[in-house]
Amino acid sequence: MPALTAAAGEFPQAASDDAANQADETRPMSVPYFYWLAHHAMRSPGKLAVVDLQSGRRFSYADIDRRTGRLAAYLGNNLGIGKGERVAVLAPNCSEYFEIQFACARVGTIFLPLNWRLTVPELEFIIG
Repeated sequence: MPALTAAAGEFPQAASDDAANQADETRPMSVPYFYWLAHHAMRSPGKLAVVDLQSGRRFSYADIDRRTGRLAAYLGNNLGIGKGERVAVLAPNCSEYFEIQFACARVGTIFLPLNWRLTVPELEFIIG
């Protein structure tokens, strides 16, 4: 399967023969879940994606995609976090969790959300 280039806004076409393409042009593509955000940002950039009920903030798909891209770049370039490394997040529930999760996926890191209600010994066991 060809590489997916979110920055260029191009998504790969499903590989198949010409007869199958003529029979079914609308077959769904197989892309990694973290490009779902970029896909919707391209197709419906102004459409509402997330509402943070606690703060009242509202984010479109384009907003979330842009914020996720900046965070992914920061994780990789500024913090030096690379593919396969774990990123543990200890915070109350918030809309930023989506951004962190998608940014980690773009970098190739493992997103490890920690429940802020856990005790220190429980957190120490998880982080190990």
